[in-house]
Amino acid sequence: MVDTKRHLCRYVPHIRISQRISLLPSRKHEADVSVASTHRSIALSEPCSHIRIDFSQRTFSHHRQAEQNAREIVQALRTEIGVRYSADVPMDQMDVVDWCVSQLEECGKKAGMEAFKEAETNGKITLILGGKVLVVDIELSVDRNDEDRPKLSVIALKTSYASPVSGATTEGSVSMNGFLMDYIREFIVEAHKPLEEQDTKKAGKLARGFLAHMQYLMKLDGMATQEGDGGLRWFNNIDMLALTAEGRAKTEARNIAK
Repeated sequence: MVDTKRHLCRYVPHIRISQRISLLPSRKHEADVSVASTHRSIALSEPCSHIRIDFSQRTFSHHRQAEQNAREIVQALRTEIGVRYSADVPMDQMDVVDWCVSQLEECGKKAGMEAFKEAETNGKITLILGGKVLVVDIELSVDRNDEDRPKLSVIALKTSYASPVSGATTEGSVSMNGFLMDYIREFIVEAHKPLEEQDTKKAGKLARGFLAHMQYLMKLDGMATQEGDGGLRWFNNIDMLALTAEGRAKTEARNIAK
């Protein structure tokens, strides 16, 4: 019998050596590889600078696009398109009075008006919101009979127009006074409700509504300023239009009720 172990040992080294030899590249092959790699490195050396430039341009463009997207998001949040936030009414009833007054003052400032608040005297607070022509005088009352739950109420609201040339003062619209006063009254009543009955979304809506009315009046204020004494027509015409629309609405309501 043939010694299998000795027979394999005689051929295994030969197989391994041949495999090693076949795997080793020849000197000619090594030279070809080195030359090819050299040409490849030379060929890529010139375009590399262009690749870096393209990358920097793309990075700059990406940053500009990201900055533009951020600005659009901020603008959308500021305009609150389709979004309605609740009013941040204080939970402590003792702070509600000051909070309501500060909200009215803030609405005037956001609309571009100057705000002047007089200190509380004998339970009364006077808040004046003024543009260059328009002046809104708000009289508020504070009831502190219940020290833990002081209550604020609006006594009167008067609008007036100061002539940008002569300085003469003209009384504002009675209907406009009542309209703005009702808005403020409803806002204050909602803010003073107990926590379980309070609708903070409604309070926020009323505050935004008052701000929108002030902003509209300030647009008229700007146009009136440009025209001098004749600019008061912007306020007077709006008042006449409102009275006409109110009369038409009452007539239609009576006709429907019949």
